[in-house]
Amino acid sequence: MYPKVIAELERISGLIGGEIASIIDRITCKDNALKKRIAFSAGDIGFKLRPYLVIKGAAIGDVSESIAIPFAAGVELLQLSTLVIDDILDDSAKRNNADSCVKKYGIKESILIGEYLHNLSIKHILSLCNIASIEKLINIIGLLSDSYQAITVGQFYDLQTSSLAKPLQETEALDLINLTTGIFIKNSLLIGAVLGDMQKDIVKALSDYGYYLGVAYQLRDDIIDIIGEEIMTGKPMLIDIKNKRYRIPIIFFLANGSSGQKKAFGKIIRKRNKTKRDKLELINILKGSSAISYSIKKTSELCEKAKHQISSLPESEIKSELLALPDIIANFDN
Repeated sequence: MYPKVIAELERISGLIGGEIASIIDRITCKDNALKKRIAFSAGDIGFKLRPYLVIKGAAIGDVSESIAIPFAAGVELLQLSTLVIDDILDDSAKRNNADSCVKKYGIKESILIGEYLHNLSIKHILSLCNIASIEKLINIIGLLSDSYQAITVGQFYDLQTSSLAKPLQETEALDLINLTTGIFIKNSLLIGAVLGDMQKDIVKALSDYGYYLGVAYQLRDDIIDIIGEEIMTGKPMLIDIKNKRYRIPIIFFLANGSSGQKKAFGKIIRKRNKTKRDKLELINILKGSSAISYSIKKTSELCEKAKHQISSLPESEIKSELLALPDIIANFDN
């Protein structure tokens, strides 16, 4: 099932990319400068997990892919807006091995681009009144608004943590992950459920599945930020550590690493200008502790909880795909 799910993610990502290109092509501007910048920011080549979940969630309710795709594109537009703002907050020069929007156009223009994409997402959803009822559109926009608000609150708290005298506790870090990532992933599935007019028990199962999947997905990303190579992650090495935003692997390390490991770690962290060699040494220190193995285990536990939430759903091809997705997230071999 793994290769099939990966292939399906690739297929849907391609479809959504084409849909978004079409939406941007229809933008009318006084000149092409803004349109060019919007198109650049939409050039993300990664897997589009949220649109995938919209489409699969809708399919459980027997909604055709052709109906779900425009809504999935609206979800991806909102995701693109959050990525632009995220790169500003992280001061990240790269996104998927290319210049980030903030690197190419600067902070001021990037803020406007992010806001434009946010508005474009809502405007696009509202334009779909010919294929969904006003009630459904209101519910979907509500889910998108809840997601955006949660991300904004999460990013605000994330900025605050960088100035704390000590790192967050694990439970606090998990709550933060839920705000910045989990709620949007969960709500992507629920948007599909809205389209499908599903029974409350099915909606509850998908909601709980989405919560655990979303938190696991972000925890995986935090681990990859440490153990992954820059060419694979597409962003600067150890960007969270650079910004003093300590995730679960670091939180566990600071609580459980040996005194020698923590001393070596702290010595490098206190350096104002870290070389690539320093960053590699940090990675080796973390790999030499149990922080990575603990975090991988935590990811697997969350993925198993996600699978359990939908275990009672009727057997189907869609259910099989949704059960395979957490296993893919928990697999760090590739």
